[in-house]
Amino acid sequence: MNRKAGSSTVYSEAQNRLSRIPYTTCVGDVGCSIFVVSLVGARPQFVKVAPVHFELSARGIRHEIIHSGQHYDDRLSADFFDVFGLPKPRTNLLAGAGKHAEQTAKIMVRLDDALDDLRPDVVLLYGDTNTTLAGAVVAGKRAEFVVHI
Repeated sequence: MNRKAGSSTVYSEAQNRLSRIPYTTCVGDVGCSIFVVSLVGARPQFVKVAPVHFELSARGIRHEIIHSGQHYDDRLSADFFDVFGLPKPRTNLLAGAGKHAEQTAKIMVRLDDALDDLRPDVVLLYGDTNTTLAGAVVAGKRAEFVVHI
């Protein structure tokens, strides 16, 4: 999106992206045709994704979680999924430790492959971590609708 353009241009580009998401009503058992993926990788993101996951699921919207592997220790990761009752992430990108640039690059390359396989309509990003940065670049360049919480 051209952020230097006037607000009407930014609004128009956002409307164009929104129009590519299939319209559907999410009523009762009918469900939705929208597919949403959340990219998480650090403790604050696990806390934020929990209510989002349960609300989307309650509305019949398909929601999958991708774990970047930024925080990979069970005490910093898996335990949170257990405590919040979240499903195991569909994919773990296994970024692991390393310099910020190395970790971000690993997430970017592996996320691009995962999104090729999943083909979501919307990618949700949380916070301000290496995972968020990688997700914004990859999903934004792919023209998926990107939402930042």
